[in-house]
Amino acid sequence: MSVSSAPIFLRFSASFLLSTIFAVAAFAKPEIVQTIEGFDRPVAALFSPDGKSLYVANRPRGKVGVFRGKGYVSMLRVGTNGAVEMGIKQFVSRITAPSDMAFSKRAYTGDVNSGSLFVLMGTPLIENEMGRIIKDATNEFIGVKIFDPADGRLIGEMDMGPDSRLYESGSMPLVTPSCIEFDDSGNMYIGDTGIGGHVFKTRTRPQPIIIRITPRGVSDLITGIVPGEAEIRDMKISSLPIDMVYKSAEKSLFFLANHNQGAPSGAVFKIPADEFLGLSSMTTIVRKQPALKGIRISPRRIYVASANGDLMFPKGRDKANVVRFRPQTNFSSPGKFDILVQSDNSLLLAIPEETGRVSVNQGNSLRLVKLPVGY
Repeated sequence: MSVSSAPIFLRFSASFLLSTIFAVAAFAKPEIVQTIEGFDRPVAALFSPDGKSLYVANRPRGKVGVFRGKGYVSMLRVGTNGAVEMGIKQFVSRITAPSDMAFSKRAYTGDVNSGSLFVLMGTPLIENEMGRIIKDATNEFIGVKIFDPADGRLIGEMDMGPDSRLYESGSMPLVTPSCIEFDDSGNMYIGDTGIGGHVFKTRTRPQPIIIRITPRGVSDLITGIVPGEAEIRDMKISSLPIDMVYKSAEKSLFFLANHNQGAPSGAVFKIPADEFLGLSSMTTIVRKQPALKGIRISPRRIYVASANGDLMFPKGRDKANVVRFRPQTNFSSPGKFDILVQSDNSLLLAIPEETGRVSVNQGNSLRLVKLPVGY
Protein backbone atom coordinates (compact mmCIF):
# COMPACT_ATOMS: atom_id res chain seq x y z
CA MET A 1 0.00 0.00 0.00
CA SER A 2 1.45 3.37 -1.01
CA VAL A 3 1.35 6.39 1.29
CA SER A 4 -1.08 8.16 -1.07
CA SER A 5 -3.60 5.30 -0.86
CA ALA A 6 -3.30 4.81 2.91
CA PRO A 7 -5.95 6.06 5.39
CA ILE A 8 -5.64 9.68 6.45
CA PHE A 9 -4.26 8.88 9.92
CA LEU A 10 -1.53 6.65 8.36
CA ARG A 11 -0.65 9.30 5.82
CA PHE A 12 -0.43 11.85 8.63
CA SER A 13 1.80 9.52 10.68
CA ALA A 14 4.11 8.88 7.72
CA SER A 15 4.35 12.58 6.91
CA PHE A 16 5.00 13.42 10.55
CA LEU A 17 7.73 10.77 10.76
CA LEU A 18 9.44 12.03 7.60
CA SER A 19 9.29 15.64 8.74
CA THR A 20 10.73 14.65 12.11
CA ILE A 21 13.63 12.78 10.47
CA PHE A 22 14.45 15.74 8.20
CA ALA A 23 14.16 18.14 11.12
CA VAL A 24 16.61 16.09 13.21
CA ALA A 25 19.02 15.86 10.25
CA ALA A 26 18.73 19.61 9.66
CA PHE A 27 19.69 20.41 13.26
CA ALA A 28 22.43 17.79 13.54
CA LYS A 29 25.77 19.55 13.67
CA PRO A 30 29.31 18.42 12.99
CA GLU A 31 31.06 17.61 16.23
CA ILE A 32 34.39 16.45 17.59
CA VAL A 33 33.68 13.07 19.14
CA GLN A 34 37.16 12.10 20.32
CA THR A 35 40.64 13.52 20.84
CA ILE A 36 43.67 11.25 21.16
CA GLU A 37 46.83 12.85 22.54
CA GLY A 38 50.47 11.83 22.62
CA PHE A 39 51.58 12.01 18.99
CA ASP A 40 54.72 13.76 17.76
CA ARG A 41 54.07 16.13 14.88
CA PRO A 42 51.38 13.95 13.25
CA VAL A 43 51.17 14.95 9.59
CA ALA A 44 48.90 12.36 7.95
CA ALA A 45 46.08 9.96 8.89
CA LEU A 46 44.81 7.06 6.78
CA PHE A 47 41.99 4.57 7.36
CA SER A 48 42.61 1.01 6.20
CA PRO A 49 40.51 -0.17 3.23
CA ASP A 50 38.31 -2.25 5.57
CA GLY A 51 37.85 0.65 7.99
CA LYS A 52 39.08 -1.37 10.97
CA SER A 53 42.43 0.36 11.43
CA LEU A 54 43.77 3.88 11.32
CA TYR A 55 47.39 4.78 10.62
CA VAL A 56 49.03 8.07 11.64
CA ALA A 57 52.41 9.27 10.32
CA ASN A 58 54.53 11.20 12.84
CA ARG A 59 57.29 13.55 11.67
CA PRO A 60 59.32 14.77 14.69
CA ARG A 61 61.31 17.91 14.05
CA GLY A 62 63.28 20.66 15.73
CA LYS A 63 63.41 24.37 15.01
CA VAL A 64 64.96 24.14 11.54
CA GLY A 65 64.54 20.57 10.31
CA VAL A 66 63.39 17.03 10.98
CA PHE A 67 65.17 14.52 13.20
CA ARG A 68 66.90 11.64 11.40
CA GLY A 69 65.45 8.22 12.25
CA LYS A 70 62.88 9.53 14.73
CA GLY A 71 59.80 9.32 12.52
CA TYR A 72 57.21 6.60 12.99
CA VAL A 73 53.75 5.37 12.03
CA SER A 74 51.13 4.65 14.70
CA MET A 75 48.42 2.02 14.23
CA LEU A 76 45.05 2.54 15.92
CA ARG A 77 41.97 0.32 16.06
CA VAL A 78 38.53 1.48 14.93
CA GLY A 79 35.54 -0.06 16.72
CA THR A 80 32.20 -0.88 15.12
CA ASN A 81 30.75 2.21 16.82
CA GLY A 82 33.47 4.44 15.35
CA ALA A 83 35.43 4.76 18.60
CA VAL A 84 39.19 4.76 18.06
CA GLU A 85 41.86 3.49 20.44
CA MET A 86 45.62 3.25 20.24
CA GLY A 87 46.90 -0.10 19.01
CA ILE A 88 50.67 0.17 18.59
CA LYS A 89 52.09 3.68 18.92
CA GLN A 90 55.30 2.92 17.00
CA PHE A 91 53.92 0.33 14.61
CA VAL A 92 56.61 1.38 12.11
CA SER A 93 59.64 3.09 13.63
CA ARG A 94 63.10 4.51 12.91
CA ILE A 95 62.18 6.26 9.67
CA THR A 96 63.03 9.81 8.61
CA ALA A 97 60.51 12.47 7.67
CA PRO A 98 57.37 10.52 6.72
CA SER A 99 55.03 12.86 4.86
CA ASP A 100 52.13 10.75 3.54
CA MET A 101 50.75 7.22 3.16
CA ALA A 102 48.62 5.26 0.70
CA PHE A 103 47.36 1.70 0.27
CA SER A 104 48.16 -0.03 -3.01
CA LYS A 105 45.16 -1.11 -5.07
CA ARG A 106 46.92 -3.99 -6.82
CA ALA A 107 49.82 -6.39 -6.40
CA TYR A 108 53.21 -5.42 -7.79
CA THR A 109 56.17 -7.69 -7.14
CA GLY A 110 57.46 -9.94 -4.37
CA ASP A 111 55.45 -9.55 -1.16
CA VAL A 112 53.92 -6.24 -2.24
CA ASN A 113 50.28 -7.23 -2.57
CA SER A 114 47.09 -5.23 -2.91
CA GLY A 115 46.54 -3.34 0.33
CA SER A 116 50.24 -2.89 1.14
CA LEU A 117 51.04 0.29 3.06
CA PHE A 118 53.24 2.70 1.06
CA VAL A 119 54.91 5.36 3.24
CA LEU A 120 56.41 8.37 1.45
CA MET A 121 59.38 9.84 3.29
CA GLY A 122 62.58 11.81 3.16
CA THR A 123 63.93 15.35 2.98
CA PRO A 124 67.36 16.99 2.81
CA LEU A 125 66.30 19.39 5.57
CA ILE A 126 67.55 17.33 8.52
CA GLU A 127 68.55 18.94 11.81
CA ASN A 128 71.79 17.78 13.40
CA GLU A 129 72.80 17.67 17.08
CA MET A 130 73.86 21.32 16.91
CA GLY A 131 70.40 22.42 15.80
CA ARG A 132 71.51 23.18 12.26
CA ILE A 133 70.65 21.75 8.85
CA ILE A 134 73.13 19.06 7.78
CA LYS A 135 75.54 20.15 5.08
CA ASP A 136 75.13 17.18 2.73
CA ALA A 137 71.99 15.03 2.36
CA THR A 138 73.26 13.04 -0.61
CA ASN A 139 73.17 9.68 1.19
CA GLU A 140 69.81 10.19 2.93
CA PHE A 141 66.95 7.91 1.86
CA ILE A 142 64.26 9.79 -0.07
CA GLY A 143 61.47 7.76 -1.57
CA VAL A 144 58.94 5.12 -0.49
CA LYS A 145 59.13 2.27 1.99
CA ILE A 146 56.45 -0.41 1.87
CA PHE A 147 55.09 -2.23 4.91
CA ASP A 148 52.76 -5.10 5.68
CA PRO A 149 49.75 -3.36 7.30
CA ALA A 150 49.14 -6.37 9.56
CA ASP A 151 52.49 -6.52 11.35
CA GLY A 152 54.54 -3.51 10.19
CA ARG A 153 57.12 -5.68 8.43
CA LEU A 154 59.18 -3.95 5.73
CA ILE A 155 58.41 -5.68 2.44
CA GLY A 156 59.92 -3.32 -0.12
CA GLU A 157 61.35 0.10 -0.83
CA MET A 158 61.80 2.52 -3.69
CA ASP A 159 64.87 4.76 -3.58
CA MET A 160 63.95 7.87 -5.58
CA GLY A 161 66.22 10.65 -4.27
CA PRO A 162 69.00 12.56 -6.07
CA ASP A 163 71.51 9.85 -5.10
CA SER A 164 69.36 7.13 -6.69
CA ARG A 165 69.35 5.93 -10.30
CA LEU A 166 65.91 7.38 -10.94
CA TYR A 167 67.40 10.12 -13.12
CA GLU A 168 68.56 7.40 -15.53
CA SER A 169 64.89 6.91 -16.48
CA GLY A 170 64.72 10.51 -17.63
CA SER A 171 62.66 11.51 -14.60
CA MET A 172 63.46 14.15 -12.03
CA PRO A 173 64.47 12.63 -8.67
CA LEU A 174 62.55 13.38 -5.48
CA VAL A 175 63.85 16.08 -3.15
CA THR A 176 61.20 16.75 -0.49
CA PRO A 177 58.19 14.60 -1.43
CA SER A 178 54.88 15.65 0.08
CA CYS A 179 52.03 13.38 -1.08
CA ILE A 180 51.28 9.98 -2.61
CA GLU A 181 48.21 8.35 -4.18
CA PHE A 182 47.16 5.44 -6.44
CA ASP A 183 44.52 5.27 -9.14
CA ASP A 184 42.36 2.21 -9.83
CA SER A 185 44.76 0.95 -12.51
CA GLY A 186 47.68 0.87 -10.09
CA ASN A 187 49.47 3.98 -11.34
CA MET A 188 51.27 5.73 -8.49
CA TYR A 189 51.35 9.53 -8.13
CA ILE A 190 53.85 11.45 -6.02
CA GLY A 191 53.97 15.20 -5.40
CA ASP A 192 57.33 16.84 -4.64
CA THR A 193 57.85 20.43 -3.48
CA GLY A 194 61.49 20.53 -4.62
CA ILE A 195 62.47 22.41 -1.46
CA GLY A 196 66.00 21.86 -0.14
CA GLY A 197 67.76 20.79 -3.32
CA HIS A 198 70.82 22.85 -2.38
CA VAL A 199 71.75 20.35 0.38
CA PHE A 200 73.25 17.84 -2.06
CA LYS A 201 76.69 17.43 -3.61
CA THR A 202 75.03 18.05 -6.94
CA ARG A 203 72.63 20.89 -6.34
CA THR A 204 69.08 20.28 -7.49
CA ARG A 205 67.13 23.25 -8.81
CA PRO A 206 63.83 23.78 -6.95
CA GLN A 207 60.99 22.52 -9.13
CA PRO A 208 57.58 21.45 -7.82
CA ILE A 209 56.42 18.37 -9.72
CA ILE A 210 53.88 15.58 -9.76
CA ILE A 211 55.18 12.22 -10.97
CA ARG A 212 53.05 9.40 -12.37
CA ILE A 213 54.60 5.92 -12.41
CA THR A 214 52.94 2.98 -14.15
CA PRO A 215 52.47 -0.38 -12.36
CA ARG A 216 55.42 -1.78 -14.29
CA GLY A 217 57.51 1.21 -13.26
CA VAL A 218 56.54 0.70 -9.60
CA SER A 219 57.58 -2.96 -9.78
CA ASP A 220 60.87 -1.99 -11.44
CA LEU A 221 61.70 0.52 -8.71
CA ILE A 222 60.91 -2.02 -5.98
CA THR A 223 63.27 -4.56 -7.56
CA GLY A 224 66.00 -1.96 -8.17
CA ILE A 225 65.57 -1.79 -11.94
CA VAL A 226 65.66 1.60 -13.68
CA PRO A 227 62.20 2.05 -15.25
CA GLY A 228 61.94 2.80 -18.94
CA GLU A 229 61.07 6.32 -20.03
CA ALA A 230 57.53 5.23 -20.90
CA GLU A 231 56.90 4.15 -17.29
CA ILE A 232 57.39 7.56 -15.64
CA ARG A 233 55.90 10.90 -16.54
CA ASP A 234 56.71 14.21 -14.81
CA MET A 235 54.36 17.18 -14.69
CA LYS A 236 56.01 20.42 -13.64
CA ILE A 237 53.75 22.84 -11.78
CA SER A 238 54.23 26.37 -10.49
CA SER A 239 52.93 25.85 -6.94
CA LEU A 240 53.87 23.47 -4.13
CA PRO A 241 51.85 20.21 -4.22
CA ILE A 242 50.65 19.40 -0.70
CA ASP A 243 48.06 16.61 -0.89
CA MET A 244 46.14 14.56 -3.46
CA VAL A 245 43.24 12.14 -3.77
CA TYR A 246 41.94 10.00 -6.65
CA LYS A 247 38.20 9.93 -7.40
CA SER A 248 37.21 6.71 -9.14
CA ALA A 249 33.84 7.98 -10.41
CA GLU A 250 35.58 10.71 -12.43
CA LYS A 251 38.80 8.79 -13.13
CA SER A 252 40.65 11.90 -12.04
CA LEU A 253 43.32 13.03 -9.65
CA PHE A 254 42.45 15.99 -7.42
CA PHE A 255 45.36 17.79 -5.79
CA LEU A 256 45.86 20.93 -3.78
CA ALA A 257 48.82 23.24 -4.17
CA ASN A 258 49.98 26.37 -2.37
CA HIS A 259 51.52 29.45 -3.94
CA ASN A 260 54.70 30.36 -2.06
CA GLN A 261 55.28 33.82 -3.49
CA GLY A 262 53.55 36.81 -1.98
CA ALA A 263 50.67 36.17 0.39
CA PRO A 264 50.23 32.40 0.94
CA SER A 265 47.24 31.04 -0.94
CA GLY A 266 45.94 27.65 -1.97
CA ALA A 267 43.97 26.09 -4.78
CA VAL A 268 42.52 22.71 -5.76
CA PHE A 269 43.03 21.28 -9.25
CA LYS A 270 41.69 18.28 -11.15
CA ILE A 271 43.42 16.30 -13.87
CA PRO A 272 42.07 13.19 -15.66
CA ALA A 273 44.28 10.17 -15.04
CA ASP A 274 44.43 9.33 -18.75
CA GLU A 275 45.35 12.92 -19.70
CA PHE A 276 48.35 13.38 -17.46
CA LEU A 277 50.00 15.64 -19.98
CA GLY A 278 50.61 18.91 -18.19
CA LEU A 279 48.97 22.14 -17.19
CA SER A 280 46.75 22.22 -20.30
CA SER A 281 44.77 19.22 -19.03
CA MET A 282 44.17 20.66 -15.55
CA THR A 283 40.92 22.18 -14.29
CA THR A 284 40.75 24.61 -11.37
CA ILE A 285 38.18 23.52 -8.76
CA VAL A 286 38.69 26.35 -6.28
CA ARG A 287 41.32 29.06 -5.90
CA LYS A 288 42.18 32.13 -3.80
CA GLN A 289 41.93 30.17 -0.54
CA PRO A 290 44.17 30.25 2.54
CA ALA A 291 47.17 27.94 2.45
CA LEU A 292 45.80 24.37 2.35
CA LYS A 293 47.01 21.23 4.16
CA GLY A 294 44.74 18.31 3.20
CA ILE A 295 42.05 17.14 0.78
CA ARG A 296 39.55 14.26 0.78
CA ILE A 297 36.38 13.53 -1.17
CA SER A 298 33.19 12.16 0.41
CA PRO A 299 30.26 10.71 -1.58
CA ARG A 300 28.79 14.23 -1.69
CA ARG A 301 31.59 16.77 -1.82
CA ILE A 302 35.24 17.77 -1.60
CA TYR A 303 36.68 18.73 1.78
CA VAL A 304 39.89 20.66 2.37
CA ALA A 305 41.70 21.64 5.56
CA SER A 306 43.39 25.01 5.73
CA ALA A 307 46.55 25.95 7.59
CA ASN A 308 44.55 28.45 9.66
CA GLY A 309 42.55 25.59 11.19
CA ASP A 310 39.32 25.47 9.19
CA LEU A 311 37.64 22.50 7.53
CA MET A 312 36.01 23.73 4.31
CA PHE A 313 34.25 22.61 1.15
CA PRO A 314 34.43 24.48 -2.20
CA LYS A 315 31.31 26.34 -3.37
CA GLY A 316 32.32 27.59 -6.78
CA ARG A 317 35.62 28.55 -8.32
CA ASP A 318 36.44 31.35 -5.86
CA LYS A 319 34.59 30.39 -2.70
CA ALA A 320 34.72 27.74 0.01
CA ASN A 321 32.33 27.33 2.94
CA VAL A 322 33.64 26.66 6.44
CA VAL A 323 32.18 23.67 8.30
CA ARG A 324 30.68 24.94 11.57
CA PHE A 325 31.08 22.78 14.64
CA ARG A 326 29.15 22.55 17.87
CA PRO A 327 30.75 23.84 20.04
CA GLN A 328 32.58 26.18 17.68
CA THR A 329 36.17 25.12 17.13
CA ASN A 330 39.00 24.95 14.64
CA PHE A 331 42.10 22.84 14.37
CA SER A 332 45.74 23.40 15.25
CA SER A 333 47.75 23.08 12.03
CA PRO A 334 45.62 20.28 10.54
CA GLY A 335 47.48 17.81 8.37
CA LYS A 336 46.43 15.27 5.77
CA PHE A 337 43.15 13.88 7.06
CA ASP A 338 41.03 10.94 5.99
CA ILE A 339 37.31 10.11 5.76
CA LEU A 340 35.50 6.89 6.70
CA VAL A 341 31.88 6.47 5.61
CA GLN A 342 30.02 4.75 8.44
CA SER A 343 27.12 2.28 8.29
CA ASP A 344 24.54 5.04 8.85
CA ASN A 345 26.13 7.15 6.04
CA SER A 346 27.55 9.67 8.48
CA LEU A 347 31.23 10.57 8.02
CA LEU A 348 34.06 9.97 10.47
CA LEU A 349 37.06 12.22 9.84
CA ALA A 350 40.49 11.63 11.34
CA ILE A 351 42.31 14.97 11.47
CA PRO A 352 45.92 15.08 12.73
CA GLU A 353 47.05 18.26 14.47
CA GLU A 354 50.72 18.77 13.84
CA THR A 355 51.61 21.62 16.18
CA GLY A 356 50.35 22.84 19.51
CA ARG A 357 48.81 25.94 20.97
CA VAL A 358 50.11 26.15 24.50
CA SER A 359 47.32 28.49 25.66
CA VAL A 360 44.55 26.03 24.81
CA ASN A 361 46.53 22.78 25.09
CA GLN A 362 45.95 21.72 21.50
CA GLY A 363 48.18 20.01 19.00
CA ASN A 364 50.23 16.84 18.58
CA SER A 365 46.90 15.06 18.72
CA LEU A 366 44.38 13.30 16.53
CA ARG A 367 40.82 14.63 16.34
CA LEU A 368 37.97 12.34 15.37
CA VAL A 369 35.17 14.36 13.83
CA LYS A 370 31.65 13.22 12.96
CA LEU A 371 29.76 14.85 10.11
CA PRO A 372 26.05 13.89 10.14
CA VAL A 373 24.11 12.44 7.22
CA GLY A 374 23.76 15.08 4.56
CA TYR A 375 27.37 16.20 4.61
